[in-house]
Amino acid sequence: MEYNDKKKLTPEILALSLFIGIGHNIFVQNNVYYLIPKLDMLMHTLGGVLIGLIFLKVFFVGKRFTYAQLHRGVVIWTTLIAVFIIGFGWEIFEYGVGLTPLSKLATLDTASDIMFDIAGALIAVWWYFKRIWKVG
Repeated sequence: MEYNDKKKLTPEILALSLFIGIGHNIFVQNNVYYLIPKLDMLMHTLGGVLIGLIFLKVFFVGKRFTYAQLHRGVVIWTTLIAVFIIGFGWEIFEYGVGLTPLSKLATLDTASDIMFDIAGALIAVWWYFKRIWKVG
């Protein structure tokens, strides 16, 4: 296994942060989420990618956890769990501030949001293995 930490995921994290931050502001101010309901799915997927990449950068790029560098499963599962916890926490926050009502439809939407967060985490893990972790 060849571990390449020269590429540190920073450009991807910065680009996604800018796109999500600026895009979300524009979409909220112009009610675009209501005009294009599936846009929420894309934004949750991108959010999952972003949170996944940040988690991977903080915990695995700097070779802090040697065991994880030898076992792909540790990297995959810890990233998925971290993104799930953050995504679930976000959904609780939305409910707490009144953005999501408590109803059967809202529960389905929340489950869908978390599913797309996890899909984004899988993309982040794939990107991490492609760009950082080279198996020789």
